[in-house]
Amino acid sequence: MVTVSLTIGTAVSLFCLFPIAETKGRKFATVYCRISLLFIAAVCQILSFFFRASEFFLLAQFIIGMGHPLRTFITIFYVTECSRDKNRGFASTVLIFSTVIGRMLFSIVMLLVTVKLPDSPKWLVYQNRIDEARTSIQYYHGSGCSIDKVIRSFTKEKNLTIEAKISFRQAMGDETLREAIGILLFLTLFFLLDSTSTQAVYTVSLHKDAGFTVQETMNISLILTIVFFPTKFIGTYIIDALGRRPVMILAGVICFGKSILMVITQVVIYFVGQSLLTKIMYVAVECLTGSIPATGVTSLHVLFISELFPPSARTSVAQVMIIIAMIIDTPLLAMFPFVYSYFPPGFFVPFAISQVICGIYLYRHMPETSGRAVCDIIESMEKTVTSRASTFDQRLLPHNIHIY
Repeated sequence: MVTVSLTIGTAVSLFCLFPIAETKGRKFATVYCRISLLFIAAVCQILSFFFRASEFFLLAQFIIGMGHPLRTFITIFYVTECSRDKNRGFASTVLIFSTVIGRMLFSIVMLLVTVKLPDSPKWLVYQNRIDEARTSIQYYHGSGCSIDKVIRSFTKEKNLTIEAKISFRQAMGDETLREAIGILLFLTLFFLLDSTSTQAVYTVSLHKDAGFTVQETMNISLILTIVFFPTKFIGTYIIDALGRRPVMILAGVICFGKSILMVITQVVIYFVGQSLLTKIMYVAVECLTGSIPATGVTSLHVLFISELFPPSARTSVAQVMIIIAMIIDTPLLAMFPFVYSYFPPGFFVPFAISQVICGIYLYRHMPETSGRAVCDIIESMEKTVTSRASTFDQRLLPHNIHIY
């Protein structure tokens, strides 16, 4: 019931709260709506404790689910749109890291700290509130930047589309946006069709099958959490320093290596049994899992929504991607006990295969967007798509026909 409440809350938020980011602004959705939801959820949890009523607890989970899309997408939209082009990667990854610490703060403190922050300068430009946008740019970019140049860049980005809001169906009808959706979809599938969620939910069962006791499992989880916690700082730097493609290649190699090692570990456990070797192999799997966030790749799918799509299409694309993630992730977790009970390696083999397919597609199509203006990224993608289509059409022509 707890998971169902969270899922229903997320679904309701996608259609009721998500659009507020377009009509009322990023700040309104991120600060006022999200913090209000956190406060109400906290009150419900307190009431459930005093009255011993599970209804209040489930209501709190529902409200937390409503805040999930605002936290994972709209907040990052707000931060990346406020940052300079060269700092977008750092801003998105440091935000994800800061949520770990931010959970320790009270919502009222967050409200006091953020209530005077200017709204997203990009959103203000889209609303033709140029004077407010200038103030916001000066606040977020610093006095050293050329405000007029930034305004022109944002205006150019705004003029990429005529419509104020583009639906997902309309985005699929455009070749350039369809290319961007393909990149985003394969990126999402690469990390979604992976054993990370399964390892988190069924961690005790997997450790016990590898030969660990429950106490040893808890100790290992604690040690790995402490060891890999500092590495989360690294991702905030290298995603801009190395670029999006090198980070994706690095994270992809680690993730694929983890999937292969997991399959081998399960094969050894199934055919040979538990041993010191299986313990070492499974700890190695856990270490590879913990090292993936250190690359900064965890923010890449949200970052690409801000970089590969015009403002009018971001909300609709984000909604569809969240729905796709929910549709895939929940059945995978539900299937695990059944498949694992018959043939454990069989559950993990498809992950390695899917990562090869998705990895090849991303290597061929994924652009480098680090430090580039959004309008330049989209225009470059449009030229690439047009050039590819032109080359394909010429290949279909008879050899004795020439285009002048």
